This record gives sequence, C-alpha cells and structure tokens, in this order.
Amino acid sequence: MAKHRAGTATSPLHIRGLLSAASIFAVAIFMGLTATGGTYALWNTTASIPGGTVTTGSAELKINNLASYSVPALAPAKLYPGRSIVSAAPMTFSNTGTTKLLFTAASTVVTVDPTFSGWVDIVLTAATTCSPSAAGSTPVSASVTIAAGAAVSMCLEVRLKASAPASVQGRTVAFSVAVNATQVRP
Repeated sequence: MAKHRAGTATSPLHIRGLLSAASIFAVAIFMGLTATGGTYALWNTTASIPGGTVTTGSAELKINNLASYSVPALAPAKLYPGRSIVSAAPMTFSNTGTTKLLFTAASTVVTVDPTFSGWVDIVLTAATTCSPSAAGSTPVSASVTIAAGAAVSMCLEVRLKASAPASVQGRTVAFSVAVNATQVRP
C-alpha cells in the first residue's frame, strides 16, 4: 500500500504560494488598467471652438430698377432687310445682390405668323448710347460680368436678317428676352 502524504493539498506552503501568485497577478492587472486610462504629460488642457454664424450671399438683377421691364415701343417702320432698330435709350441692368454675376441674354421670338419665324435677331449689347449695328453684320448678345452693387448699360437691338424674303413685309413680331444672371465664383 502506498503511503499518502497527509495534508499536502492544504499545506501552508502551498497556500502561501497560491496567494503570492494571485497577489502578483492582481497588482499586474491594476497597474495595466491604470496606465492605459491616463496621459503621460505633466500638463493637460482642452479648448473648445464655439459655433459660428454663416450668412449666405444673394443674387438679384434689376432692369431700370424693376424686376420685370417692358421695352418701350420700337420704331418698326425703320426695320427692313439687313437693318436694325434699337431702343431709344440704354437700359440699366443693376446687380443689387451681394455676389458678382455673369449676365447673359437669350431672345425668344413669339409670333402668330410662322412665315416670319427665323428672320429676326434680338440681342442685348453693352453700350452707353444705342445705335444699330453696322449694315451686313450680325449682332450678338453680350456676356458681361457685373460686380455686386454695380450696373451696366445695355441696348436692345432688333434686326431683320438681310436674307428676309418680301413675304415678311408688314408683319408683326412679338418677342421676349430671357436675362440670366449666374453667380461668379470667387
């Protein structure tokens, strides 16, 4: 029969070893947890940035200080092939917004007589006094940049194309001009 040692599992040496190992393990865990949660700097501070205010710009274009402008009657008796009639005085296009604008114009001929369609050019040109384009030339609408708070003078010109047939004599044409103003990025 084999001899058993009495009290090996509960000997004071065995318990002391287990407690020492458990203590060392607990101290290592405590040191690891406390070291990772802080900073190694001697001084530590924070700062905040308060919310700011942003204000958008605006884009607004007026013609002779009006949002919508009707062109005074033009002298149609002077309109014949290859010639133009113009507004009596320039119109003032004002940028009353807060951002620079690129101004362009596109005309639309509206007529009840389809035979007249395509024989008329309607343009806006930058000028301080209004006079027709040279005979034989083709007027072209201007693209102009208008600074915030600034204005530009423009003349309206209606030209009957030089190749217009005799069948368009005595006809009436109605038109509109779409004026576009687009923000110019800084």
